[in-house]
Amino acid sequence: MSNLISTVFYMEQQKGFAELVQGLKEVAATLTQLPKRDVHRFSTWASKIFAKELPIEQQEYMEAILTSNTGEVETMISNIERIIRETRVNERTLGKEEGIAKGKAEGIAEGEARGMLLGKKQAARNALKMGLSVRQTAKVTELPLAEVEALKKELSN
Repeated sequence: MSNLISTVFYMEQQKGFAELVQGLKEVAATLTQLPKRDVHRFSTWASKIFAKELPIEQQEYMEAILTSNTGEVETMISNIERIIRETRVNERTLGKEEGIAKGKAEGIAEGEARGMLLGKKQAARNALKMGLSVRQTAKVTELPLAEVEALKKELSN
């Protein structure tokens, strides 16, 4: 029982994916020497600790591995490592996809805003060429008065 407690304590000190996997590999020898009931206890503890960071379907799969492969410690650890790696890859892929989608949406919004401004400026130039006053043009195009005055100066040159 003391080996089990020290193994659990050691594993609780691990931070991050790499340390977790390395810690599992280091305790594998200890686990193979424990009685089956202690390995089962460790597996139950590990399923609660390791799985909580994973998506639901991965949690269930990891729990099944931890509780069924009590006699095959190396296989259990390899499977846990694979699940965690796959989850990390999936999270990175999802994050990239979300980032790309957000970037596209922001780019489209920025492009639309620029297009609207260019359209308003062109409409203001046309209105000024037709003889509308600066105030009328600003009101029609919803551009600031100073901007319409600058456009009028531009046309004068």
